[in-house]
This record gives sequence, C-alpha cells and structure tokens, in this order.
Amino acid sequence: YCNEAFARIVGSECDVITGTSLVEFFGDRIASALTADETRKGLECSLMRRDGARRECLVSSARHEAEGETVFCLLVTDVTGQTLLVDGGISGGATRALPKKS
Repeated sequence: YCNEAFARIVGSECDVITGTSLVEFFGDRIASALTADETRKGLECSLMRRDGARRECLVSSARHEAEGETVFCLLVTDVTGQTLLVDGGISGGATRALPKKS
C-alpha cells in the first residue's frame, strides 16, 4: 500500500510504487536499517525521487505480520527546506541541525 502523500514525495503514482523495493528509494544502507529492527524512529535519510532528485526525510518504520508475510509500515516526513534538531540518526551520533535549503 502507498498513499498519495508518499507518491508526491517520490514523484510517482501509488500503483507504480506498491511492491517496489525500499532500496530503490532509500538505498541499501537505509533500507537495511529500516528493516533490521522491530521499530525504528526518526531515521535521517535522503530519499531518491523517480526523477533523480533527493529529498531530506525523517523515517520511522514498524514491522508487522499480515497474512503470513512480514510487512513494514513506514512514516515518511519530508523535511527538505526545514531546520530540525535530530538526535541520533543512522549512526546514533550526536544531535545535529539540518540546514535550510534555498
């Protein structure tokens, strides 16, 4: 399943996105981090749009079992152009500011 808001972020249509690997949008490292744990909150990442542009995002994920399959529910917040203080990130490092984009 994909909603219209995520489709707009990645510049595609829901029916095209549904079933697509997370790697296509997030790359290997982030996709692995999102699917490694039961729950992941506030992961900083750069998401790849279909047109090749990047969007800065915060992503949370939760693993669920549905009809005998493991599925992941993602909450993606596009923070491109915003300044945020984010604790952790993929490396679990110190708090840092994401700069505003012009």
